[in-house]
Amino acid sequence: MWSGGGYLEVVGGRPGGSGIISNRDFAPGDTIMRVAADLELAEPTRFSLQVGADRHIDAGEIRYLNHSCAPNAYFAASAGLLVAERAIGAGDEVSIFYPASEWDMACPFMCECGADGCVEFVGGARHLPRAALGRYRFNEHVLGLLEALDGLPAHGGRLPAGNADPAAGGDL
Repeated sequence: MWSGGGYLEVVGGRPGGSGIISNRDFAPGDTIMRVAADLELAEPTRFSLQVGADRHIDAGEIRYLNHSCAPNAYFAASAGLLVAERAIGAGDEVSIFYPASEWDMACPFMCECGADGCVEFVGGARHLPRAALGRYRFNEHVLGLLEALDGLPAHGGRLPAGNADPAAGGDL
């Protein structure tokens, strides 16, 4: 359900289509908005957000939240919150790193964000080069799936300690 609180606006004309623009400033750690499910899904879709190992939601207008390899926001799945990762100014596009919550995306794509260290192929955390994992914060369900895939603890030196979902006790 869209609850941008008047602080967010869906706009067209962005690379790849529409995007979400902030109408106010947010400091790192600020809650930008609550994200509530309009519909629960068993499988990912092009517009869903993954909130658990086998749970996905369609959350209405939040589907216009674009990916960046240098995101300014983080979707904390277990808390249902969109949180500022770094300062966001009025007029800035709000973006997240899709693999932080997505394990295996329904519609993978080649990233064109242009950020330093761009992962290039965005298909979910399952498809990330292991060397890229330490640069991002991941939700607990993704960390659990990585651990199961590799047979190693997800915090076994690859991922920084502050990597976890804040709602599950991790740092913002």
